[in-house]
Amino acid sequence: MRSKRYTRFGSLEMIEKHRKILRVLIINPPSLFDPKDPFTTGIVYMPIGLAYLAANLRESKIEFQVLDAFGSAPMRSSKFRNFVRLGLENNEILQYVKDYAPNIILFYANQVLNHDALIELIGVIRRTDSSISLGVLENSQAVTAYKVNAVAEVFFKEGIDFLVSGELEIRVVELLQFLESENFQLDGCEIDGISRPGKLSEPVLRKSSLDQLATPLWELFPLESYWSLDYAHGPKTRSRYLPLLTSRGCPFSCDFCVVPSVTQRKWNSRSPKSIYGEMLDHYIKFKVSEFHLEDLNPTINEERMVELANLIIASGNDFTWKIAAGTKIETIKDLNTFQLLAKSGLKFISMSPESGSYKVQKKIGKTFNKPYGIRVAKVCRENDIAIQACFVLGFPGETNLDLCRTFLYICQLTWAGLDEVALFIVAPIPGSRLSTRFVNTNDSLSELNFSPKWRKDYRKLFFSRILMYGSFLIIKFVRHPFEIVRFLKNVSSRKFRTKMEMTLFRGFLLYRIAKKLQSQSANRKNVG
Repeated sequence: MRSKRYTRFGSLEMIEKHRKILRVLIINPPSLFDPKDPFTTGIVYMPIGLAYLAANLRESKIEFQVLDAFGSAPMRSSKFRNFVRLGLENNEILQYVKDYAPNIILFYANQVLNHDALIELIGVIRRTDSSISLGVLENSQAVTAYKVNAVAEVFFKEGIDFLVSGELEIRVVELLQFLESENFQLDGCEIDGISRPGKLSEPVLRKSSLDQLATPLWELFPLESYWSLDYAHGPKTRSRYLPLLTSRGCPFSCDFCVVPSVTQRKWNSRSPKSIYGEMLDHYIKFKVSEFHLEDLNPTINEERMVELANLIIASGNDFTWKIAAGTKIETIKDLNTFQLLAKSGLKFISMSPESGSYKVQKKIGKTFNKPYGIRVAKVCRENDIAIQACFVLGFPGETNLDLCRTFLYICQLTWAGLDEVALFIVAPIPGSRLSTRFVNTNDSLSELNFSPKWRKDYRKLFFSRILMYGSFLIIKFVRHPFEIVRFLKNVSSRKFRTKMEMTLFRGFLLYRIAKKLQSQSANRKNVG
């Protein structure tokens, strides 16, 4: 006699008797970039959160499909307010919805820059079919994302039925099982992190082993389209690459970042064996040998990094891996570790001093060991690891003297061997502590990007940024004159060693797309 199988919502036999069959559609929205700033907008992030979710849904035997509206047509462009929109048009997405006929659609709120395009798409689908249950999924593992509960009323006004906050894999499966058992009624749903009109719920951190998660289901995504772009978030060197998440969360409390409120400053990691296993799986399945770590802070546990490096070295596989997001570099305490990481195939690492001023660092909520950063820059150059340093400009309370200290520290790092610098003008992302005490004079969430032109002090910060970039390049090529040859060679071959090389290529490509749209618009006006 078969024993009864139980879920959180009763026996599976009972659910199967009364349920409506789920047909779930997950949508990664189109992407936006600012045509006046194609160098700091238009960055490509592969939807790794959805790939993990898809794997978990398949294991749970839930019927679903994925529509990557950006990845399916990444070079299809159209004008969208002050931005350029890349991806499938709304009518194409609507046709896909009609053909698949889902009863639940889950939209991925991947980056705050894409919010306005996402809201428009939600409105179009809701006005077309009021019977579909619509939900929004939060991206809890990126500093460029935003907290959906912080803008819940905006989503609910457009017809969203529920929001999902925190880590998605288990939470979404539980939600779908509940909806299936309750004929798609949300009344009585008490799952943490599931918000609905009139009732917000914050996610509760659950102790779980990340090693138990299924390998991301990348075969459901248009990988060839992403690879054909020749650019990514991290510097793309080989023809194929895939992102990895080797940990979740971040223990630090940067005021400009949404992550502290989303992950409650907790950090959870995967084992080196699990990480290497995923690398090997991608290599066998997709012939991918380049991996970009998208973790918020992958180096928190130095021993974990050492063990991973040793596993790669012992395997004999020619893997290249890169730490794409700005990690807390002081967590690698032994400088000899960089030599081992380089031997294992580490070719790029991004660190985040945030500011050259200790006063501003304290205001941000994360200090940085400046002398150690200089030593790291030297060691990385000695081991041919390209290293990037990220800084934020315009943090409230920052003075001209603080800007000068950042400028001087950039010069010191560059002289020591820094390969590139990234300068971001801070904006109040919904869900960050900064958003509660920053005067935001703009109505568009998509304007909360790395170049917030609505800021009253934007012109000063823009010219400060240009001065710092210019000084960095002068010092870099004076100190290492042959670097300009490698720089130009990498840009022309599209085998990028640094993000800066790749950004130059991407920026001019997006600039041409924007100019073409502008020309087409002018021609239509003339014909009219």
